[in-house]
Amino acid sequence: MGNAVSIRAWGRVLLVTGRMSLLPTVWSNCLAGWWLGGGGSAGNLALLWLGTTCLYLGGAFLNDACDAQYDVMFRRARPIPAGEIEQRTVWLISLALLAAGVFFLAMFGQTTTVLAFWLVGLIVAFNASHKVFTGWPVLVAIGRLALYMVAASTATEGVTGLAVWSGLALAVYVLGVDFLAQSKKSGSALPFWPTFLFFAPLLLAWLANGEGYRSVACVLSLLLGLWIFLCLRYSFGAPSRNIGHTINGLTAGMVLADFLAVGPESLWLGVFFVPFYVAVLVLQRFVPNP
Repeated sequence: MGNAVSIRAWGRVLLVTGRMSLLPTVWSNCLAGWWLGGGGSAGNLALLWLGTTCLYLGGAFLNDACDAQYDVMFRRARPIPAGEIEQRTVWLISLALLAAGVFFLAMFGQTTTVLAFWLVGLIVAFNASHKVFTGWPVLVAIGRLALYMVAASTATEGVTGLAVWSGLALAVYVLGVDFLAQSKKSGSALPFWPTFLFFAPLLLAWLANGEGYRSVACVLSLLLGLWIFLCLRYSFGAPSRNIGHTINGLTAGMVLADFLAVGPESLWLGVFFVPFYVAVLVLQRFVPNP
């Protein structure tokens, strides 16, 4: 009985500290970047997912380790102030996961190793500064671009122009999401201008897809555009605003943006992107976020 309780407790710590609802978006970004870099073997894709999962979880644990004092004062339900795990343990887990992530990605060679260290640098910079640096959304956005480039570097063609442009389009989208999230956290008035950033993937899809692909791109763009509109209505135009619903929905929309980046040429990849999209929505609903 005691072991069962311990397992459940550690399971909750992993879910909460690891911020699991975002993990499928990491897999989605990697799949898109890898495919736009030319794809390759399923084994390489699995190794890419393993390495980036370690980096993501390492960054998530590092966030709680860095924010421990803040959480003691303002978020006492977080695992460290709640006494569910020691801060030292969180530090050790974070460092071990970050090291493991770099180790796995280094198996792809020098380019991927350099990009992986760049990504780790962004993770550390964000976690060390996001409580005092108002420009933290920029770091998160660049991190998503870096994730695309890491993924593309593991593929057969490497970091292609389309992979970089698609990563940039997603980074602009993420920038919009995080500026709204920043307004929510600070309690300031919700700005409207970030909403224009959400349409960067739609613009790229229109410019990058010529005859033979544009019709499919238009359909996928319509789906993403409709989802963006449905998410924004919770915060703009609704009698009672629910910014949390907007941010959660737009976060799931990252997967749709990834699908738009590759879908016009490879609709069958929807067998991955659709489950990732559903997984984000399900995890947002059921994973506690104290």
